[in-house]
Amino acid sequence: MAVRLLLIAVSTCFVGALVYAGCVIWPLQMLKPTGLIAAISVSFGWALVGAVFLDSRKSRKD
Repeated sequence: MAVRLLLIAVSTCFVGALVYAGCVIWPLQMLKPTGLIAAISVSFGWALVGAVFLDSRKSRKD
């Protein structure tokens, strides 16, 4: 359980940072608040998909 939570948290931070960098730095060059909102939204979506995927893998073994 703790390993899955750590995996989801680390991957969510990584994806959020990539989205923020892509929105603010290059290629989109949006305003910083817009990039932050996009990064948070994508991070929540990524965390949800990752949690469902990891949970489905666990329940398959049962």
